Amino acid sequence: MAVTAVAWLGGCRSDNIPPSSGAADPAVVNLDAVLHDASASNKPVMILIADGEKADDIKAISIFNSTPDIGKDPAHDVTLDIRSSRNRANAARFHPTQTPVLLGISPHGMILSRDIGPITPELVHDRTGKLLRESAEVDARLKELDDAVAANPTDATAQIQLADFLLATTNDREAIPYLEVVAHSDSADLKLRIRAWVALAHAHLWVIEPEKGRHEAKALIAELSWKSPEARAGGMLVLGIQDANAKRFALAREEFNEAIVAAPDSDYSHEASDAVAKLPH
Repeated sequence: MAVTAVAWLGGCRSDNIPPSSGAADPAVVNLDAVLHDASASNKPVMILIADGEKADDIKAISIFNSTPDIGKDPAHDVTLDIRSSRNRANAARFHPTQTPVLLGISPHGMILSRDIGPITPELVHDRTGKLLRESAEVDARLKELDDAVAANPTDATAQIQLADFLLATTNDREAIPYLEVVAHSDSADLKLRIRAWVALAHAHLWVIEPEKGRHEAKALIAELSWKSPEARAGGMLVLGIQDANAKRFALAREEFNEAIVAAPDSDYSHEASDAVAKLPH
């Protein structure tokens, strides 16, 4: 496997060399291969997302590499140094708005913990323990929900239950296919379709696919707003979030206000009210 930044851990995380300013290009990590291998070997993964040009991140990498593992079943460990464009693209699925970010991933890809610096030895030790203790239970629940979807592939309830489980643990990328099924199902309950479609658009924003998120928000408005004002409210909410993220504050304010007016008593309107209140003047 061409993954130079991954090691089986019997003692310490010492196989990754901390990058530093002016150092050679960071190792490119094949993250899909790492996660596939973790699933096949039933071992969890600790991921550190860091920028090897920043002092705090270099310190975090050093701590991550030198903190002993605990328990009898070591985890994979991997450092995604986002100085590499490939590593940066891989890290995008975890929505790292700033670095360093420490993630605990179960063998079957569920995010169990997410911490944005500072990274300390105590934090790495604690999150490794949590990962080893809770992975089996979370993955068992994932399998249960997966099996329900497989048994009823057209059942919107089964799809949304799995999607909600994934979203609750910030596994937004993995939730997208199930949200798509419900959002575009003509036979699904209208309110459920709208909720799934709003979540779908927002999930694309979360994994840093803003144009896809914008497309889904506009498609929701175009297809369902004539059936329910909540569709327009939800779509405008997502458009406002995207423009606020892009610092287009005047446009975001207009979109949030449209969401509020479209369906004043809806959850989307309330979220828009909270969001517009936080915009800079």
